[in-house]
Amino acid sequence: MTRLFINQPIAIHLDSAERPVGFTWSGRRHRWAQVVQRWQVNADWWTAEGRVWREYWAVTTVDGLFCVIFRDLAEDGWYLAKVYD
Repeated sequence: MTRLFINQPIAIHLDSAERPVGFTWSGRRHRWAQVVQRWQVNADWWTAEGRVWREYWAVTTVDGLFCVIFRDLAEDGWYLAKVYD
């Protein structure tokens, strides 16, 4: 089943080298087992109102979820986009 979340804030966890290794969502901590893919989107950069500047991460967690999360690079916030279970 796929669940879509629209910009749901998450708390990100970093390792000692400041690399993301997990996140907390709905009061539960999820550690990453693998980063499957990373990509960036920088659209409508010519307008302040419409700009989308994000870094996406597709990850699997140790408890078996496949998630797409993103970091809003303009506002420096982390969000959950999709969960596949």
